[in-house]
Amino acid sequence: MPKTSQSKKAKGKAVKSDLPKRSSGKKFQLQWYDEYPEWRNWVRPIKNDNLFYCRACKKPFSCSKSNIECHEKTKVHAKAFSLLKFDEARILSQTASGKFLTRSGSTVEVEDYSVLNMADRKPEEIVTECSPEKKVKSELEKCENDVSVHKSAISLSNFQMKRLLNVNSARKQVFVEGNFAGHDSSAIVILEKKSFPVEEIFLNRGFFNEGTIIRKNYRNGIYGNYECFPTREYNGINATVIHPASQSHLDKYSVKELHLVEETYETYKNITLPHIESQQFSLEWVDNILAHRAEADRIIYEDKNKETGFLMLPDLKWDGNPESLTVLALAIKRIKSIRELNASHLPLLKNIQKAGIETILKKYNVPASRLRIYLHYRPSYYHLHVHFTYLMFESQGTFVEKAHLLSTVIQNIELMPDYYQKASLSFAVAENDPLYKKYQEHGLLPSETSSSAETS
Repeated sequence: MPKTSQSKKAKGKAVKSDLPKRSSGKKFQLQWYDEYPEWRNWVRPIKNDNLFYCRACKKPFSCSKSNIECHEKTKVHAKAFSLLKFDEARILSQTASGKFLTRSGSTVEVEDYSVLNMADRKPEEIVTECSPEKKVKSELEKCENDVSVHKSAISLSNFQMKRLLNVNSARKQVFVEGNFAGHDSSAIVILEKKSFPVEEIFLNRGFFNEGTIIRKNYRNGIYGNYECFPTREYNGINATVIHPASQSHLDKYSVKELHLVEETYETYKNITLPHIESQQFSLEWVDNILAHRAEADRIIYEDKNKETGFLMLPDLKWDGNPESLTVLALAIKRIKSIRELNASHLPLLKNIQKAGIETILKKYNVPASRLRIYLHYRPSYYHLHVHFTYLMFESQGTFVEKAHLLSTVIQNIELMPDYYQKASLSFAVAENDPLYKKYQEHGLLPSETSSSAETS
């Protein structure tokens, strides 16, 4: 029998849904959950919009009862939902308390990589894992050689704390170094409070109900302070486990003082570039994505042109909420950073800008006026990539000394083709970064002696 037409990734085209023709959308009705209880597992209404979000497919769709019923019957959804159930069942089985633990490569909604932005990760932070769909021989060999704790089910009761690395009060994060029982190598556990849901029905279900416990601390006039314990589903935290953790990981997540460096192009050529070429970690994980050896099912757009092509996929930290949208564009061509960009790269940059905006509007219904599109310098890994985030989302890496708007980069190169080979670029460097010492040796940063003298 001929196979039913499935979603396909064509050159220069976004992935299309296999949905049949449907009726125009309407706002989600809460009573639909009573009529169809199973929808609670995967249907999420989108606030102030005639759309619903499918947790399994990770996409928004036009909302109506008939549309949801129609979507539920598609083969694409059935496959995605079976994977979602598999992941959640595996996660729940990892610990008797039912806390959700992350696993590398997973994108299920209950696992939020809010701490490890994929674009900010170093390759050794990504643990190769066998896909349940594609058990390729090479992937199996990597899994067999994997000494990471992720290879089997883990329990945080087996984690022995060694020291507190850092606390980020603003982002409600704590970073802890320790060891898992049976493993000598260090591990890092990152705990982060979950973000609040924005839909009224989930606020009512999770917080404003009889299951929520509230305890009064004190009252002062019209103000009262209380401790609140929401229902279990909304009382969890996100956990990221890095194992085995290298010294670079420990340095990365430890408390550190930052210093601002003003890098000329001469400084880049003579100090920064030689250092990154000698220290840069493998970009195998990037190549795996570009070659569809990893995360192929997460690609939402692809242009295979060797000079102007790129692909897009959701960042691992994104939980699927349109108001925290975070998408990444990876260039096909190997370009280290904006320091290498010149007039010959304008077609690539404009292609990423135009096609990226169109893809996000079509797929997530977020217009260009609500997007922040930028590059990092210095980046955490040296393969050109562009970030697309929702404008109101306070994501990491958007500080002025780190982020460069794509539109500004394009304009700078149009004004001066070799702008980034002439401009001085400022960025922050940590005291435990090897480059910090090199900048000190060349007089770009004050020596420890002079710093102590200034303090006294």
